[in-house]
Amino acid sequence: MILTCSQCGAKLKIEVFKRFLTCPYCKSSLVVDRDRTVECYSLNHVRNDIWVKGVLRAWLKKTGVEEDVKDIRIDFKLFPVWHASFENGKTVTQPAARTLHTEISSIKIPAGDLKAFDQNTSLTEAVAPTVRHEAAAVWTTDTHDEKREIKRLWLVYLPIYFIDYRENGERHRASVVGESTKIYSDTKAVADPYKIPVKHLLFFTVAFGTFLGLGFSISEDILIKGISMAAATLLFSAVSWFYLRK
Repeated sequence: MILTCSQCGAKLKIEVFKRFLTCPYCKSSLVVDRDRTVECYSLNHVRNDIWVKGVLRAWLKKTGVEEDVKDIRIDFKLFPVWHASFENGKTVTQPAARTLHTEISSIKIPAGDLKAFDQNTSLTEAVAPTVRHEAAAVWTTDTHDEKREIKRLWLVYLPIYFIDYRENGERHRASVVGESTKIYSDTKAVADPYKIPVKHLLFFTVAFGTFLGLGFSISEDILIKGISMAAATLLFSAVSWFYLRK
């Protein structure tokens, strides 16, 4: 099969059914899309499951989920997205393959080093693109109301951690792009507004008991004792307010 390099225009003879290749003339990394070749890149990243678990837990803590999540399962993939740029400088990305994670449609390419896609990458990690070049071009211009021609459309493989975890007996899904700390969540663990964390409960119990004891021990006079109790209550409220603001 004879195809044309999308970068330098050289004629390339390739084997049928071959997905990735490197142009022998300009050294561009290409992916075969039916009867054409398309530039193909990937984001430079080294898999680190411990790092991504930390990102997930930090994100959940910010949303108010104090307890540790259980049964975290991680599926790491090099997921393809079409990256389009227009004459006016705008850029748009869209998924180039199907996935159960609907939030993939909002993923943006994070700041990082793009490199030529390594065709020797394990195919168990690289997801095969199923959205064709023509379909991506039509979808991009129609959805984003860009009437002008796309200046450039190329395929980028993003290192994505697909996370499945359990919190409070329910399963949830999330995804993290390598070199980023942004979480894309399909279903999100939510903190119970009526559940008081154990550490808060202990603090308030000890603090209230301390201030109450101080109020009782200051004087035997009922009036002074009442004033002391009121002052202890106000002090307890102030300390509690500062504690909860942390």
